[in-house]
Formats: sequence, structure tokens, C-alpha cells
Amino acid sequence: MTVNQDGIDVTRASPTGIKVIIVGAGFGGLTAAIECHLNGHDVVLLEAVRELKPYGDIISFGNNAGRIFGHWSKGYMLKEFLGRLFYYPYFSIRKYDGTEIAKQGPPPRIPDAPNFSAHRGELHLSVYHYAKDVLGIDIRLDARVVKYWEDEKGAGVETANGEKFEGDVVIGSDGVKSKARELVLGYYDKPHSSGYACFRAWFPGAPLLDDPLTKEFVDYGDTFTGWVGPHVHFLCDVTKGGRECSFFLTHKVCIPSDLSDN
Repeated sequence: MTVNQDGIDVTRASPTGIKVIIVGAGFGGLTAAIECHLNGHDVVLLEAVRELKPYGDIISFGNNAGRIFGHWSKGYMLKEFLGRLFYYPYFSIRKYDGTEIAKQGPPPRIPDAPNFSAHRGELHLSVYHYAKDVLGIDIRLDARVVKYWEDEKGAGVETANGEKFEGDVVIGSDGVKSKARELVLGYYDKPHSSGYACFRAWFPGAPLLDDPLTKEFVDYGDTFTGWVGPHVHFLCDVTKGGRECSFFLTHKVCIPSDLSDN
């Protein structure tokens, strides 16, 4: 076992000599980088933005994702997450007029493979700092990839400033407008609108205590409530013992024909 100066287990497999280039430092790219590093590969992770910030609202992970987080450094990451996780006693499902339709209990808790939700930005930065500062993975920000290539000898990418990176394999984890997808598929896979849009927000829960119509959602710690109607649903998630709240609204939209391709 190998531990760092903070006593964290950073044990990894013996070096394989395989060089992996990963494009995109979202949850997918960071997870791929961590797993490749722990399995002995040499990793370079390239991210277009200059600075990662705790943006976003709530995100949920199922048991399979929880199992992945759980085995990193013998559960170190799950311990880091604990103060940020969202545990609700039940999910209250209501009609748009407020009438409760059903109460759904939470999924069973599996200690080493939990199902959990929390603030997207906070969890993302935790995973980023684990990869960069604890494991020492080479992560380069402000490195926007503009070109991919591959041949019989390997694969590589080129960034906007002209820097080239070559390796044995390239993992494209750069989102819906990925240039890697175009190379793999052989054609431009143009995204199109689903016809729905989302409005999302994250804010302190205390102000909800002052209104009798919203007091119930923050008065008893974490709660999860949803309202459903024709082509619309609205979710209210209260976390951290009622201290923070997230709204999530999905609704149908009309897209003018001259804007639908943008």
C-alpha cells in the first residue's frame, strides 16, 4: 500500500507504459482519468475552460457510480462527500394543484455502493481535486482541443494554441458537441432539440421558512417533492438539513423553425 503525506491511500497498479489522453474534465473525463491512473496508465487530461468553478444544481448518482467512488482510496471520496449528500425520507409526488398522489421511499442504502444526490458543482470539484491534488494526475486547463487523429501507431489531439499530444489511446469525453464523435462515427452527428427545456436554480433554504406555503419543505431537514402536469414537472430538493434548496422545472417549448438548428 502507498500513502501520501496526508495518510491517504494512493496505491496504483504497476506501470503499464500505456499513455492515455483524455479530453474533457467533467465527471466522465475525471472518472476515466482516475481509473486509468489507478490501473497503472500514464494520463494527461485536457480541459477547455480556464478555471473549474462549483456551478450547477443537483445531480444524482446510482449504485453503480457509488460503487466506483467507494473503491477510490479505500472509500476516501465517499467520506469527502458525506457532508454534501442529500438523503430524503420519501419522495412526495403531487399533482399540479398540490394534491399528493403517492409517497415513494428512498432506495436502500448500500454502504460501499450508495445511491446519492448532492450539489453538482461541489461534487465535481471534489473529484477534480482528488484527481489532481491527491493522485497527482496531469490535468491541464485552458487546453481546448480542436483536432483529433489516429493511425496504426497511436492517436493524438491538437489544442487551439497548436500544442500536440500523442498517446496510445485518446478518450473523448468532451460533451454533446464532441469532435471525437465525428471522427469515430465518420460523420457530423448534429444535436437536435428534444422540444423541452429546463429551468434550474440553487439557493439558501432559510427564506422558505418565512412563507407558510413553503415552510414545510425546509422545516424537517432534507425533503424531495415533485409536482406533475401536462408536459411539465417541477422538483424541489432540500439538502444539508434544510439549509439549501434546489428547484428543477422541465417544460415543453415551441422552437421557431429558423432557430431550431442553432
